[in-house]
Amino acid sequence: MTAPIGVSATFAKGYLTTFLSFIDLGSVVNQRLNNDIAPNFSLKFENFFAPGMGLFFNFRQLPISVGAHFNFIPNLRTIEYFDGNSLVTESHKSVTRANFSLLIDIPFFTLYNREK
Repeated sequence: MTAPIGVSATFAKGYLTTFLSFIDLGSVVNQRLNNDIAPNFSLKFENFFAPGMGLFFNFRQLPISVGAHFNFIPNLRTIEYFDGNSLVTESHKSVTRANFSLLIDIPFFTLYNREK
């Protein structure tokens, strides 16, 4: 699950949108969905910090877009694997994630909108 928060700008007569994300609230939700039942009272900024960027194609008369978004999530995972002799645990592994999306645009608020 992903819920990126960032800033977007639309170009090319409304057909292309770039999106720069800074925070992803979905990273914390994913830890809960993966059977992590221990309470996490030590939430830090790094739990939410996930810089990324995306490019989306907008359909002209529809509130629908398709595109891709890539982001980097530092210190997200702890990996356990068996190396033949023992169980090895590696903590604080960073993750790069790619999302390909079909989106329906429902804006909460608009900072600036120019009349054509």
